[in-house]
Amino acid sequence: MQAAHGFVAHHPWAASVGVAINVEATGSEGPDVMFRETGGWPAEVYVSTAPRPVTTPTIRDLVRFASLPVDTDFSVFRDPTEPHGNLPGIDIASMLGGYTYHTSVDDVDRVKPGMVQAYGENVFEATKAFATKISEISEGISGGDDVSGNESSSSRRIPVGPGTGSALFDVFGAFGVVYGPKNRVLHGVLHAVPLLACLARTTLGAKKDRRSRAARGAKTTIRAWVSAVALPAACGASRALVSGRPLVWFGKPLLTAALFAPPAAAGLLYPYADARRKSRVGVRADAPPLSVADCVDGAALVSSVLAAVVGAAGAAMGYVCALWAFGLVLAGSPWARLRRGSRTAAAATTGFFAFACLLPAAALSAPIAYVTFVLFSEKVGILGSHVWPIGLAVGDAVMGAGVGTAAVLLAGGFAPAISCSGKTARTTARRVALAWALTAVASSIACSPYSARAPKRLAIIHNHDANGVDGDGLLSETAVEFVVGAFDSVPAVNALSPLDRDGVRRATRADDFFGLYPVSNLLGEGVILPSTRARAPPWGTDASAPTLTIARVDRSTAGVSIEVVFNTTAPAWSCARVSGPIVSWSLSRALPGDGARAASASKKKKHRVLWARHAGNGERAAVWRWTMDVATTADVDDVVIDAWALYPGESDELSGIVDGLTPHTSAILGTMYKAKTARGGR
Repeated sequence: MQAAHGFVAHHPWAASVGVAINVEATGSEGPDVMFRETGGWPAEVYVSTAPRPVTTPTIRDLVRFASLPVDTDFSVFRDPTEPHGNLPGIDIASMLGGYTYHTSVDDVDRVKPGMVQAYGENVFEATKAFATKISEISEGISGGDDVSGNESSSSRRIPVGPGTGSALFDVFGAFGVVYGPKNRVLHGVLHAVPLLACLARTTLGAKKDRRSRAARGAKTTIRAWVSAVALPAACGASRALVSGRPLVWFGKPLLTAALFAPPAAAGLLYPYADARRKSRVGVRADAPPLSVADCVDGAALVSSVLAAVVGAAGAAMGYVCALWAFGLVLAGSPWARLRRGSRTAAAATTGFFAFACLLPAAALSAPIAYVTFVLFSEKVGILGSHVWPIGLAVGDAVMGAGVGTAAVLLAGGFAPAISCSGKTARTTARRVALAWALTAVASSIACSPYSARAPKRLAIIHNHDANGVDGDGLLSETAVEFVVGAFDSVPAVNALSPLDRDGVRRATRADDFFGLYPVSNLLGEGVILPSTRARAPPWGTDASAPTLTIARVDRSTAGVSIEVVFNTTAPAWSCARVSGPIVSWSLSRALPGDGARAASASKKKKHRVLWARHAGNGERAAVWRWTMDVATTADVDDVVIDAWALYPGESDELSGIVDGLTPHTSAILGTMYKAKTARGGR
């Protein structure tokens, strides 16, 4: 990202770039998935021209609407605050096979044959198509300046926005389908017709009791979908908390399915069986009976409403909801003709017809469910750690929710059409619960979370703090300690040797990891070990240790400018945190963060906290210099700057800890120096 920023901000080629194709990978196998785009037309062109286009809607919507922290170089290329950012483009990544992602065993031998070839063919065809499209856009713009305000005659840029343009999806990676605002007829048919059909069937000419049954069926569907996600999450969290052993299924897909799929299936199916049982017993004396047809009608109504709402919001999941809605609307028609309790051959015929109606939606949802399941199971290893005991349950709860989501995607439409007696449902539920309990106990006792295929990730940093306070609060010239943090919910101390565990000084605080920002957001749990100063520090002698100084304070009628200089010995990965009433700085045209939130904080007299990173890979980059502006002279006293320099690699001191790590542990190693804090007032 820092290199991308350097390119769009300073490179002479930046003004001539018309579109960005970001080639990413978070795994060594599987198809390359387009999961983010800007400008609308790049996504349309890509799925129309790539030989094997794949776009997984769950990932695209999580990135767009849930704001997942999945920053890539593309985040910079599409940044409208950069002089040559705000580019239309696409973000593509191969996502599967990610257990070893960013570990010491992540090597080229793990790349599946053919993956890079298929990836390259997609990007090559997209590049040619994008070049043609850019030429067409350039020819269609009149005048000397382009509409984005860039005055380069070699580049014709248009203003773009994330998530704009048509909706699209792929069909098993064979071809892409584009629809949406540019094809309003198809968009309206796909998202509105199922809802209109549901409303017509349940209101026009229907008896009041049928409308009531459809409403109860809809409530049952919502309950089934929620419980399909919540039950496996609760079961996983409970197992981890009771046993004290989280993530025993990590790297074991079959065990993952055995622990989470049965609760997900039970949560999806049981509400329908329970609702039909209660309708026979009678919830109220005048309660109408609830049949399979009622459950199907209710599921169709919920899916149709969801398809209309999600489609209107432009979410990628819209077509999945619409396909299930169409299938359920068609499947519900023959069910309505059967009398309640019918056991004739017509019931079997109707069931087969319903299965045929729902099969297309299930088939197109299957790859999405599979990718969702695999991604959740792999990425939980870098989900982040949290303070005990809540941290023990987070990974298992997230995995349970992921499996439940995959179950709803794959079989949510079939569940209301499955008919079984209350006795059968209760017997099956008891057997499933017993099987799950046995699996949970056995795995908690016998299984280790990690293997050569799925190692544990640690961060071990040899930390030197020039502010003169060590971990025990004692004054010293430079406080030195080892900071050990885990990237998942298994405590970091578990990976250390018994001797290192006995030497733990304290648990970590958030600020212990600040030098790794933004990776520090994943390291909420860890331990501090005692250490001596580095015998051969990467910055050289004490005289050449990193220094942070305020070089100059310029006061004028327009405000006060503060010049900051951070000197390091390259190569170093530097980080700075600025706290205070900063109104602008030289590192970017606009200050990071939300403007409204910043204004609110200013009214409450809360100081903004700004972060910046700097990659110093050569002698010219050993000095990091920037300026900050405040409104008045009095504000200078409130400015506080902290800076860290990280030197990656193993040292003699770190090797002692690394040698004692448990098998199948991969550690990110480095030596860190925190310079003495600089304050604007002195």
